[in-house]
Amino acid sequence: MLFNFNIKFSINFNNNFNINFFLTKQKQKQKQKTNIKTRLLLYFKKIEYNYFLIVISLQTKKQ
Repeated sequence: MLFNFNIKFSINFNNNFNINFFLTKQKQKQKQKTNIKTRLLLYFKKIEYNYFLIVISLQTKKQ
């Protein structure tokens, strides 16, 4: 992980807060300004996918 991911997940996963948080981190660094958008999209797709897997596994455990 790029930073301590300390955000409560809800089933209706909403990226807005996370993206803003990440962008403020990037602004502090001011190093790589190129392709921030594409890197963000990939990053959050990855998080959504991982979250999806977690939810699926939790649902199967309950049954």
